[in-house]
Amino acid sequence: MKGISLSIETVIVMIIAAVVLAVLVLYFKGTVFQGKSQIDAEGERAKACADYMKLDKNCDGKADDSASSGLLDPARKRIVEICNQLNYPECKPNDNSGCIHKCCIGCG
Repeated sequence: MKGISLSIETVIVMIIAAVVLAVLVLYFKGTVFQGKSQIDAEGERAKACADYMKLDKNCDGKADDSASSGLLDPARKRIVEICNQLNYPECKPNDNSGCIHKCCIGCG
């Protein structure tokens, strides 16, 4: 009987170890990918702001030339979407008055 109880205890310890290992892997997997998406969003924000500032150097909401005036509104919407995803309080989907100045470092 002693030999059987030793193997049962070993199996129980192995199951507990596997559960703990699985929980740790899932925890770290979730936090790593969350950080990666945050970094990707910051990169998108920087690119979107650079693209916007090519169209509107003064960040006053008016295109610098008439050829780029049609591109300004989609660029502004893209910045609002990205900065809303990054939880900038000024960037709400329907109200983007202060979003460009708060979200884009070059416009601040």
